[in-house]
Order: sequence, then C-alpha cells, then structure tokens
Amino acid sequence: MTAKGKISENMVENKTKGRELQAYCPDCRRDREHVVVVSVDTYFSEDFNEYSGISAEDNYQVIKCRCGCLSFRHLNWFSEFQDQEASGYTEILYPPRKPDSLPVKKFQNVPTLISKIYEETIKTFNDGSYTLCAAGLRVIVEGICEVNGVKDGPVTRQQKDGSDKDCRSNRLEGKIYGLCEKDILTKKSADMLHEHRFLGNGAVHDLAEPGERELRIAIELIEHILEDIFVMPQKAETLKKIRLRAKIKSVDPA
Repeated sequence: MTAKGKISENMVENKTKGRELQAYCPDCRRDREHVVVVSVDTYFSEDFNEYSGISAEDNYQVIKCRCGCLSFRHLNWFSEFQDQEASGYTEILYPPRKPDSLPVKKFQNVPTLISKIYEETIKTFNDGSYTLCAAGLRVIVEGICEVNGVKDGPVTRQQKDGSDKDCRSNRLEGKIYGLCEKDILTKKSADMLHEHRFLGNGAVHDLAEPGERELRIAIELIEHILEDIFVMPQKAETLKKIRLRAKIKSVDPA
C-alpha cells in the first residue's frame, strides 16, 4: 500500500480580473481583444518525497469581447502532461469555437420571438447539435405563419379512387400555402419552406440527424425568407417615403 505524500491545495479569486487577452470570438468570427470579467484560480500539489511530486493548476475565467460577447475560458496545467503546447497550458473555450461557425445575423423588423429562435438555432448548429437545429428551423417556419395570422391554407389530397380533392389544412403544410394565399410569399419561396418542414419532420418525428451541408443551405434559405418577409418591405416603404419627400421639395422648394 502506497502512502500518500504531503498535499497542498489553494484557491485565489479574481487574480486575473481586468487582464486583457486575445481569444476567438464566436460573434465576431475572428480573434479579438477580450478582458477577464471574473476569475478563480486553483492550485494543487502533492509531494511524494523530497525528490518527486506532482502539481496542477486550473484557471477559470469569464471573458468579455469588445463586442460584448461573454465566454468561459479554462486554462489547465499539469506537471505530468508531456504533450501540452509550448506555454505549458491547455486552453478550452465555451461555447466551443469552430473556425467555420455561422454568424448570427441581425435582422431589423423581425419579431423578437422569431429572432430569439433564429439565434438559438444558429447556436445549436455551431455546437454540432444538428437534430435540434433542424427542429429549430421548423419552429421558425411555424413562427412566420403565426405572426402573419396564417392558421391554415389550401392543399390537394389524393383520394382512394385516384382523384384529387382540394381542401384546407391547419397543419404546417397548409399554413405554408396559406402564406402564398395571402401574398406574403411567392410559390417559389413557399417551396423552400417546405424543405425546412421536411427537415424538421425528420428531426422531430424520426429523430433523424441531417448533415451539416444541408443544414447550412437550409439556414441560408431561411435567412433569405426572413429578409423577404420582414426586412425588404420596410426598406421599400422607407425608399418610397424618401422619394415622396424629394418630390414634394422639388415642387415647393420653400
């Protein structure tokens, strides 16, 4: 039975508070200056005898980018690790960083709830949670229908005798066609939303995980849809007002 050596443990709060450092920001998508908001450092050592022992150090930091994004940073050092970088410390950032992560776009005039769901959907993609990401895309489509007051829409159902019957459906399929019916979407844009519905159905009902590439395309499409429905009409209205004011001014300079 091996006897334990002398153990020493210590914890220091806010030792590195206020320190500036470089770190990859998931919002800015590049290395940027960060400042340590709060920190806790722990130290451990065990001496087996006067010639040998082990020691370890953990630095836990909440860091803030210049853009305001908050992250968690963990630095670890252990005397027995031989494969660490030249600094001797290993660094882990939370949420995990991906060089090819998607940015969260800021949309004007998009309802707050939809914006929040969109941001959460992008984060699930960047975290590699692809099933949840697909489900989030479906919820965004549901939200678009909800804020536009679309409860149902026209669909065509095939009968047992092979004939087609026009009816209305309050399922997501019908609601998407309801957006067309109200001239909120073109038929082409509605077909795009149906692809999101298919992805969401697979994720929610069949627990099927879509691939990264198809999700990237789906996210790009939903961003275009949000632009078309909520952003572009407002820009067009603003342009119309500017032109109207310019026309009035040209007629009556006074």
